[in-house]
Amino acid sequence: MRCGCGTCATTPRWPNAWSPRCAASTLAEITGDYARAAALRAEQLRFAEDLGLWSTVPDALSRLGRVALLTGDHARADEYHERARRLAAAQSNRPAEEFAEVGLALSARRQGRLDEAERRLRAWLGWVDDVAGDPGAALILAELGFVAEQRGAAAKALDLQLRGLAMARKVGDPRAVALALEGLAGARALGGRHGEAARLLGRAAALRESVGAPLPAGERGDVDRIAAAVRAALGEEEYAGECAAGAVTPLEEALASVLPEDAGSLAALLSEDSAPQESRPDDGLEDAFTAAVKSASPESIPGAPFV
Repeated sequence: MRCGCGTCATTPRWPNAWSPRCAASTLAEITGDYARAAALRAEQLRFAEDLGLWSTVPDALSRLGRVALLTGDHARADEYHERARRLAAAQSNRPAEEFAEVGLALSARRQGRLDEAERRLRAWLGWVDDVAGDPGAALILAELGFVAEQRGAAAKALDLQLRGLAMARKVGDPRAVALALEGLAGARALGGRHGEAARLLGRAAALRESVGAPLPAGERGDVDRIAAAVRAALGEEEYAGECAAGAVTPLEEALASVLPEDAGSLAALLSEDSAPQESRPDDGLEDAFTAAVKSASPESIPGAPFV
């Protein structure tokens, strides 16, 4: 039984002894059971240290940092991620260093340190494109898009979130797609397109619900902030109606009004053919993650976009 994380996939002594617990901790994070997630992640760290699996310790520290971030304990999150970063750098463990740096960037943005967040994210975007692949790029682009939106740069936020959505659709994880749609909603709201923003939020929520993983409290900061702005512009009744309409609107139709006229190759990346899993919910959306969450089983769960 494997959870799909890098540690379980690459450490020979790890999977049989720990993978079920690692998967359970990932499931706990996704479903918002942070106390259980923290306990399991702390046990994971002790397990790695007791077995002398030092190359896995940075990952274990970062995962504790992610749980602390989800609970709003930014100081503890920064402590865990910085310890992980230093240790990974000393080991020349680039994947673990990137994971820790992104954690520091996530925390910095949530504390309003936008310059620091952007610096850390951009430092790794090229490496992720070349080495880590689409899942990492999707998260970094989404985070950079939120940075731009929080600075009031609507066009830049839209471009970054569209690029992130293209990567997310290539991955085929509905949660990653939902994150990009939430980012697009923020960009559209900033540009005064409040109806579109509400529909995108509705579509994102429906995607998360479709895999049994509605957005937990620890990850609602951006959505709540964007939704509040849209509600203030539309009023509660119109907002609710637009959200409901978005929830049942096909994604291709929802994106038609978002893509700029000169999108070019980006439009091709966002087309149905490039995203077989997300755009064909009856043929692939019920992936291993979906089945695991719906059955409350922690086996073979891929990591959440946030983590």
